[in-house]
Amino acid sequence: MQLVGSDGKILFLFLSPLLIFTSEVWSGLACLSNPCIHGVCLDDLNSTYFCYCIDGYTGIQCQTNWNECWSSPCQNGGACVDGVAAFNCSCPPGFVGELCEEDFNECESNPCLNNGTCLDAANGYVCSCLPGYSGVHCEVDAAVCNATNETRCANGGVCVEGPGDTFTCNCQPGWESPLCETEIDECMSAPCQNGAVCVDLMADYSCACLFGFAGRNCEEVVQICDKNPCANGALCLLEDHHPVCYCVPDFHGELCQFQYDECQLGPKCLNGGTCVDGIDNSTCSCPPNLTGVRCECLILDENELDCTYTSPEPISPIPTLSHSTVAITSTEMEVPNTTVTLEPYSTSVTWMFSTDFVPSVTYSRTITTTEFMETIPMTSTTEKMTEMTHSVTETSAETVETSTATTESTRKTEETQGTTTTITTTEYPLTSTTVEYNVTGTTLSTVIPTETSFYPTVTTILSTISSTATTKEAEMNISSFPEETTVFSSSITTFFTKEPDVTTGRIDLYTDLSTEITEGTSASFDCTVTNCQNGGTCIYTSDRSYQCICPFDTDGKLCEIKLGVQKAAFTGNSYLKHRLPDISNISIELDAKTLSNKGLLFYSNIDSTYMVLYIENGHLKFKFSCGYQTMLLSELKVPVNNGDLMKIKAKLEFSKDLRRCYASIKINDSLSMTGDQIARAQKFSKAPGWIYLGGVPQELGNINLSDSGFVGCMLKLKISGRYLDIFKDAEDGFGVTECSSLACLSNPCSNGATCHSKGEEWSCSCKNGFLGKMCEISVCEDNPCLFGGTCIPFSGSGYICLCSFGKHGHFCEYDLKITEPYFSSTIRGLSSYVAYPIPGGITETMELRFRFTPSMMDQISILMFLGQKGHHDYYSDHMAVSFVKGYIMLTWNLGSGPRRIFTTQPIEEGARDYLVQVGRSGRRAWLSVENLGNVTGRSPGNLVQLDVSPILYLGGHDSRNFSTLPHDLPLHTGFSGCIFDVELISGSLVIPLQGSRQTVGRGVGQCGTTECYEQSCQNGGICLHHASTFMCMCQDGWFGPLCTFRHNPCDSTSHKCASGATCVPVMSDYECDCPIGKVGRYCERDEDVTDVHFTGLRSYLSLPPFEFGDGRFNVEMEIRPLDDNGLLFFMEKPGASFISLTLYSGSLELKILSSKNKIAINEPTTIASTKILIKGIWYKVQFGIFGKKAYLSVDNVINSGVLHTETGLSLSKENIYIGGLHDMSSLPLLSMSKLPVPYKGCVRHFSANSIRIPLTKSNILNGRNINDCDGTPCGKDACLNGGTCWLDSFMKPHCSCPPPFYGNKCENASGCEDKMCKNRGKCDGAKCSCHVGWDGVYCENRIKVTTPEFTGRSYLIVRKNNEKKRDTREVEVKHLYLNFTTIKKDGLVLWSKKGNTFIGVGLERGFLKIAYSTVDNFVNLPFYYKISDGLWHNIEINFAPFMMKLDQNKILYKGKHRKTVENSTVYTDGLFYIGGIPTKSTIRKETNGTFTDAFEGCIEGFATNGDKVIRDFTNFEGRDVNVCKIL
Repeated sequence: MQLVGSDGKILFLFLSPLLIFTSEVWSGLACLSNPCIHGVCLDDLNSTYFCYCIDGYTGIQCQTNWNECWSSPCQNGGACVDGVAAFNCSCPPGFVGELCEEDFNECESNPCLNNGTCLDAANGYVCSCLPGYSGVHCEVDAAVCNATNETRCANGGVCVEGPGDTFTCNCQPGWESPLCETEIDECMSAPCQNGAVCVDLMADYSCACLFGFAGRNCEEVVQICDKNPCANGALCLLEDHHPVCYCVPDFHGELCQFQYDECQLGPKCLNGGTCVDGIDNSTCSCPPNLTGVRCECLILDENELDCTYTSPEPISPIPTLSHSTVAITSTEMEVPNTTVTLEPYSTSVTWMFSTDFVPSVTYSRTITTTEFMETIPMTSTTEKMTEMTHSVTETSAETVETSTATTESTRKTEETQGTTTTITTTEYPLTSTTVEYNVTGTTLSTVIPTETSFYPTVTTILSTISSTATTKEAEMNISSFPEETTVFSSSITTFFTKEPDVTTGRIDLYTDLSTEITEGTSASFDCTVTNCQNGGTCIYTSDRSYQCICPFDTDGKLCEIKLGVQKAAFTGNSYLKHRLPDISNISIELDAKTLSNKGLLFYSNIDSTYMVLYIENGHLKFKFSCGYQTMLLSELKVPVNNGDLMKIKAKLEFSKDLRRCYASIKINDSLSMTGDQIARAQKFSKAPGWIYLGGVPQELGNINLSDSGFVGCMLKLKISGRYLDIFKDAEDGFGVTECSSLACLSNPCSNGATCHSKGEEWSCSCKNGFLGKMCEISVCEDNPCLFGGTCIPFSGSGYICLCSFGKHGHFCEYDLKITEPYFSSTIRGLSSYVAYPIPGGITETMELRFRFTPSMMDQISILMFLGQKGHHDYYSDHMAVSFVKGYIMLTWNLGSGPRRIFTTQPIEEGARDYLVQVGRSGRRAWLSVENLGNVTGRSPGNLVQLDVSPILYLGGHDSRNFSTLPHDLPLHTGFSGCIFDVELISGSLVIPLQGSRQTVGRGVGQCGTTECYEQSCQNGGICLHHASTFMCMCQDGWFGPLCTFRHNPCDSTSHKCASGATCVPVMSDYECDCPIGKVGRYCERDEDVTDVHFTGLRSYLSLPPFEFGDGRFNVEMEIRPLDDNGLLFFMEKPGASFISLTLYSGSLELKILSSKNKIAINEPTTIASTKILIKGIWYKVQFGIFGKKAYLSVDNVINSGVLHTETGLSLSKENIYIGGLHDMSSLPLLSMSKLPVPYKGCVRHFSANSIRIPLTKSNILNGRNINDCDGTPCGKDACLNGGTCWLDSFMKPHCSCPPPFYGNKCENASGCEDKMCKNRGKCDGAKCSCHVGWDGVYCENRIKVTTPEFTGRSYLIVRKNNEKKRDTREVEVKHLYLNFTTIKKDGLVLWSKKGNTFIGVGLERGFLKIAYSTVDNFVNLPFYYKISDGLWHNIEINFAPFMMKLDQNKILYKGKHRKTVENSTVYTDGLFYIGGIPTKSTIRKETNGTFTDAFEGCIEGFATNGDKVIRDFTNFEGRDVNVCKIL
């Protein structure tokens, strides 16, 4: 409230309501008139008053309303309306609040549509619309698809309106991406199998299959056609179940029926030269004095040539030899019925005449375009038949212009002299075959006009010359006329013929269309013209030809052959259907036999009533139902699949009221199974009844029957008491033949082999490349390929050898000098490749250039690859050059993801070669292709180093199906073509890679050469060339690598290899691979092996895994080589590490790859022995790994090296291979310096980590082709531990054992006593513990200990106080020297003490540890220098001041108490224990926990206080100290 005084001043009072009320009650006299209008009157002391105004009023008497708007409190243009003690703000639009201070946000209601942005404004808002929208509230959606004339969606895509200015494209098939700009690569999913090249098509893909594969995805192995429709020696293969012809040169057409005439193609011969057609070429036969390719050169005097010569007068061309024109001359004849039968390869012609002459027959055919002359009927004065002559005049096809021709022919005969007949003919161009018959005394020739249909291997039957006057004479005996046979080569071709009518008088000459297709032929014909016989149905097939579908009892192309089957043979997919005559009572009898353990014998049914008899697990099962329930009977417990004949009688009978039924089965007239049940049968039912034998048709396959058909034979069928012919009386059937053998019915032969039987015995005739009883084994399982060649099963030829680099031939048996490598495409997932080891220094920069020539443009393949070891992922470093259908692509990845760059256009096809240059510097890489410019790019991320193994692959990779390579490479196949002139550029140095001694590879030939020559494959075999090898696809009936055998030499019935041996095909015949314990040419003899001899012919043995300790790998053996090269020892952890010992040019070479990571050095550590081995001499060999040290010793001549990484072998779970491998092609890259061959020679005394492993049959896991080295049972491995072998009178070996050994092979040892141990030795358990300088079972052998080896129970004592008694005086240790090696992580190397002071040197967790104590201090110095790596380490320690050297490197101590350490002095009693402490306690206790274990390793030298280094420890005290073998 405001208080207004009489003086007009305003006082502000804050009173409670109570006080106000009180003031009103106690008003004075001045206030009696109530002067305050809007307030409270208060008396003043001077009889005055003043008014206390209520809120909102002022003035002396509170008469004036206070204007609260005086301060203009309303903001933003609001109008202030004064009130009583208050005001109100009338806000303009857009503002709210008591003072209009708030701008009202019209956007709170989200008035903008379609994600428009609302912008608040004074008294309003504005909608900011997204692109494609308009209107106050963005309510208008703009039409984008038709807004302009531009095409939004590419490649036919349909534009679909989207929100705002967005749209989507519905792409046509084959396109993707938002605008349908990207063609879908259907090949991204790699659908093509077996090394096929995927070709991306529009909305589809196509697989370009490698030779021998077919199917949409090349998933089917192509088989050779059973029937060959191809002509002219073409190869027929089944692709997608249809025959496909592969033509030989000079032929073409779907069936290779057409021959190219190069004379019609290229430039013509000049100056009257004659064009002679050849195979894929033509030559000109020139007139005299002319020469040159086209007879363009005139031969002048002095042998000069004028090659601009043109003949002044046109010379008539000599007719082309491949074309002929036929004229027919015919004389009327009288001849009895004469039949001429012509067969193309063995043709027999039979004449039936009544005259007495012996016919001589010649048969000739032409396959050229001729002119057919239609004959005009003529008459003749001749009464009897005398002759018929066809003459052939050769003429050039292009010069035949006349439409008619007249030919005269005169012939004298016995009956008529000088008779002449002239025939005028009209010529029609038509392909024809000329057939000529020469008969002694009479000549008969004919021309058979033919259609253009063309098929090889056709037998054409010609029925000729019938006379009405002498018909009866045709029935005369023809035995007096011999048959003439002519055999033709496979190059002759035959045509089908029509029926020409050559009429002379009443004589008819015609050719009957009676054609037989021999085996291997598939001819098409029109069965709508020539009807199918015997109820066959003519259909039009999907391959656009006609076919007769024959009834089950007929066969042949026209179903003309009636089959007659007495004993029905069922193959598991066969059946016969018979009708049941009596449907009320079913009775079935038959005989059957089988060897199969399952199959349906019969199924009979009438409505819901049925019987089923089947075999399950060799036992009979009988099931029947009469409508309500099903009963299964299986009481017969005797198996029936033994091949014996069983008589089966089955009955199903109904009761008279048809309410019950009874079923029974009798086997061999004994009741076997019976049952009855309630029946549901209709008395007047007329439903047909059927019985199915051996199986059921496909439409019945869904009923509850055995899912296997019967495999066996059936006969003597009897239904309802009536005998039936099991085959002829059947209503229907499928696949039933005459039973000859049970065994072959089940088709036991695999891989396309043919089953042959004799009685119940059977055998398989294997196709090339397979062997075994059932032809189930591929020859590749015992790889016949030499020098590490890879054997791959291959259809047709059976196998193919992919030769190692530098070898060629069918079995890779020949050397090949390769200057320009030729690569063939991938086959069965394996590509050709060359691998070059390259020097380091490519991490930061590199440049590479090479030339290449593709064999085809349509391939997606690899040209070059650099990568890491093992499998690649998205972040694996690699660099690759790819060939993508003519485009060259560079891909590289530095660990942050791949980057690809392409040439802008494909290379121009047809060039001799193309130069490619690629390079990289940091993240930037470039690609330059000759005539296509340069392309550059940068890899993603920040990484700049290329960390790869130094192996450069060209043309492919060694992994199968490129499974380990990065997925960002389009590697569908290996490269096909040539890559050469490969150079690696490092700075200014150019390094040519070709010709490198360490080059390895697979399946690489020499560019421009072929392995297929005229005589490569014999007897019509087809030679297929692949890189540096070839294979032969033999004609039917020929076998062997070169198709030279009439049978497969490795058929189980043909070879003589003993049981357990394996037949291996070779060029000349076959060889037998013998298992362990078998020897001889045919592995026919038993032999116990003591000293193993490896024959070098696929020989090897394997031992089970051996538990090698961490970091220690030691192998010892004695060898006697008989060749200069071969693999002696091999172990591998696949894809990680290996160790191999090989003979290389007469010396041993040890290779070790011990990689633990992908980017580890991929080149193995190689140690070559300096000792040359002489063949036939025994040598003691020791090799192995000790930490990072690798060593090789031959007769104590030691060579060693350092591994790239410490250990990492982890070979304890891998088999040990000696002498070779089961498959030498499985050796990893660079594991041998020469091409892989097995070791030839002897091995004995084999041990691993000092444990003897006799190479006897009981210890050998697998092996082949090994025998005994000296041929006697008394080899050096016959007796152990120095035992002597001797033979008894039966040539049985025995062992005389030295003490304390005993047992059959001296393998056991008896315990010892102290008195037995000599030379201060002591008995420790069952073994003598020998004093230093002695060795042997009883310490009987004197040894010189120059470099002692400690085993964990050894020790040496070196005295430095010159007193025998201890503690006589103390020795100050000023200097220590030690040189030792170990791989054990904990161990005590040196210890010396006196009282509480000591000094110790050793290892803790693999690191160097020095500990010592003085009177005042204990010092423990752990140094983080790892010394448990198997290398030699020398340590020098000085005290007061402290200084240490490790391997000649000075080490400063910077730890705590530095000054204390530097000034400490150490005193001991002068006894230094090396390698251990002689105590019955433990090292831990003796050293108060400072060290935990004794030392294991070797010590080469020890010295103290500047004394001479001790290297010979023979005369010192100690126990169980050996001589170190690791130097």
